[in-house]
Amino acid sequence: MNLADIERKLIISIASEKDVFRLSKLAAKLFYQTYVGNISSDTLESYITEDFGMAQQLTELSNPNITTLLVEVENVLVGYAQLRLKQIPLAVDVDITAELGRIYIDKSCHGLGIGRKLISRLLVIACEMFHDKMWPGVCERNRSAW
Repeated sequence: MNLADIERKLIISIASEKDVFRLSKLAAKLFYQTYVGNISSDTLESYITEDFGMAQQLTELSNPNITTLLVEVENVLVGYAQLRLKQIPLAVDVDITAELGRIYIDKSCHGLGIGRKLISRLLVIACEMFHDKMWPGVCERNRSAW
């Protein structure tokens, strides 16, 4: 799929509680894709169960301080991202209260500009909420996010 196809077929939407099952499946799959081979299988399974299960996703989707965007191409979920409003533990700039909490794109869609589109959309949402800065929360083991 090329960039022009992606532009025409890409749908970015705000997730709601009705998306919990699809989001949970996608989140688990993409977390696995990202970290398999980088962390132990026990740790990987534990993270997937605790952080990406339906209960945790429902908690996040119902939290008014978290906005989750879903990305679909031809009715297939290929990624998601989260904006989290909270105080960021930084000595550099204590005014930052918006975090890019998660951003995951299916490996089959890497390099197509989907991540940039998600970040741009989250920045617009943050600005609409009067937050003009966003801190990228990135795990040091996720080399592709650097």
